[in-house]
Amino acid sequence: MVGIDPNTLMNWKKDPEFLGAIKSAVAARLVKRLDRIESGANGWQGCAWLTERLFPTRYAKPEVQISLNTASGQGNRAHVITINLEEAERIEAESAPIREAARQLLEEYERNRNSSGSFIS
Repeated sequence: MVGIDPNTLMNWKKDPEFLGAIKSAVAARLVKRLDRIESGANGWQGCAWLTERLFPTRYAKPEVQISLNTASGQGNRAHVITINLEEAERIEAESAPIREAARQLLEEYERNRNSSGSFIS
């Protein structure tokens, strides 16, 4: 929006003073949005919607929404699946050992690649 390259912004964010200024501005804007929501002022619903999406772990409903975009002959169609928190936690618990096994395989692959130049299973 301001005409700078995204990589430039990423580099600037490495400067603690600059990053602190960004965080302060974000916090100040959040306070204004929360004040508007709590007061019920005109347009509070839009502020609530945006706040839920910017900070979902803190302000969104406990349900988890998964959006699936599928290509079809008629263009893109979006499907939304809503699951409750307990179901999301169950899925997360089942996924944890699989992610750990994948992490270990990747570490083994990297060790083998770095030590011999090729992967031997």
